[in-house]
Amino acid sequence: MDKSLVILEIGGAYTKCGYSGESTPRFIIPTDLSPIDLSQYLSSGTPYFDNSITDNSNTDNNNNNNENVKKNRLPTSLELKDALFNFLNRLFYKYLLCKPNEKKIVIVENILMPRLFRQSLASVLFERFKVISILYLSPTVSLLPLLRTTALIIDIGLRESRILPVYEGVGLMKSYKTITNGQFNILLNLKKMLLDDLITKNRSVVLDNMNNEALPVNEAKAAIESLSNNQLEDIAVKTLVVSPLNRQLSAVGTHYQLSQQRSIVISPEVRLHAADILFSNPMLNNQPTTTTTTGDNNNNNNNKDDYNSYCDNDDIVDLLLDTLAECDIDIRKSLTHSILLVGGTSMLPGFKSRLSQEIEKRLGSSLSETNTQQQQQNNRYKQLNGLSNHFEFIKHAFQPNYLMWLGASLVGTLDSFSSHSRITNEQFTKFGINKLPEYEKMTHLLPPTIATSLFSSVSK
Repeated sequence: MDKSLVILEIGGAYTKCGYSGESTPRFIIPTDLSPIDLSQYLSSGTPYFDNSITDNSNTDNNNNNNENVKKNRLPTSLELKDALFNFLNRLFYKYLLCKPNEKKIVIVENILMPRLFRQSLASVLFERFKVISILYLSPTVSLLPLLRTTALIIDIGLRESRILPVYEGVGLMKSYKTITNGQFNILLNLKKMLLDDLITKNRSVVLDNMNNEALPVNEAKAAIESLSNNQLEDIAVKTLVVSPLNRQLSAVGTHYQLSQQRSIVISPEVRLHAADILFSNPMLNNQPTTTTTTGDNNNNNNNKDDYNSYCDNDDIVDLLLDTLAECDIDIRKSLTHSILLVGGTSMLPGFKSRLSQEIEKRLGSSLSETNTQQQQQNNRYKQLNGLSNHFEFIKHAFQPNYLMWLGASLVGTLDSFSSHSRITNEQFTKFGINKLPEYEKMTHLLPPTIATSLFSSVSK
């Protein structure tokens, strides 16, 4: 029997799967849990919009729009188990080509993965696929391929961005922070900017490839609004660039072919600024307020002195600085020298450079003149001003989108591994879901003896 372990990293958009000891995942496939869309639920545990259910109970009689209102809800345990069974069945028998009842599973998961999803996933793997055991690992394993024990891990996902400081192999949960800003916000902003180019700026956005002429506004608008998330993601990956903060970057427009008959013109402005929403703080006047969420526009002008007033308006830069501010003062410098970016969104060209520039700006080191709101923002991080020139990113040869999977692959090569985050089939049969490890027991990188043996073997 093959002793290799199955390594799974189930994300809101994609799932990485493969075997232990391998340097890259065998497959990176969409996390398709049809008929329910759990991309938002997997990221933050929040309700998702169910396209099959509509709710007309709260419709306004004075509203002329008679379209049904999509109802948001949480999935049930039965729905999750059925969707997970279909998904894992394809994964084991179509992609990995293995018998799951002969395999041990290693799962890399978000620390705050919804409890119901974790329970449903364990139930499906143990009860239906009869796997031998499951080992749960946290994002801290991304440090193992780098032979590091200290880092500030910035994970930019589909719907959510997370920052976890790790010091000497211990994840500092008191400083762990998340924000609902990720790749999905870029996709929404991309569609919004394309519509602005068409309607507000009267630019030719959608072309007919047969005669190379622009489509009428109504047809072009319908074509843009009908773009799927997969198409928007493909446009973002192939055309978008994160522009520098303090200098102009020249770029040319490009065409993205939708079909043999139609193509979309991506203007230089769209290419350079669609991703700016990751760094956009509505509390600052000079930042673009291309917020794509609803219900917050009326609150953007409310100036509150309370610290909690920033929670709904923060971006990735504020999240990073808030995390550092809540860490002990004697470890901040070590963390700033070891910033680790993971997640596919961080692979956008220019992202790392822009993040460094935004950090310097928020700390006030690159601002010669500031208005009142900007000055308040700088005072918020006054205690971090001494770190302004100490922010460094960890350089490595791996791809950020599968770095956590790679760390789990290394753990799977060990003869013995952590027992506090592992559960066997016998234990699950006897104790059920109550035996599942809690997230506060998973923030350690590895037990000291195992970490030492792994680092020594890799260094040889």
